[in-house]
Amino acid sequence: MQELNKLVEERPYPALDALALLKQTATAKFPESAEAHVRLGIDPKYTDQQLRTTVALPKGTGQEVRVAVIARGEK
Repeated sequence: MQELNKLVEERPYPALDALALLKQTATAKFPESAEAHVRLGIDPKYTDQQLRTTVALPKGTGQEVRVAVIARGEK
């Protein structure tokens, strides 16, 4: 653990460097997660400053997609 602490410096990291360091210092035997907090400097009281978006996850939501078709003939 002390060797891993030597890799981390007390300074702000750019996002890609921080992710690389996070992966390099991971030691858990389970899939670890990370959390990011971003200050956008907006006032949500005003409608033109509200932020609503969706994020496409690389492996989806993890749920299996099933499709059922009820048709006649070849279709």
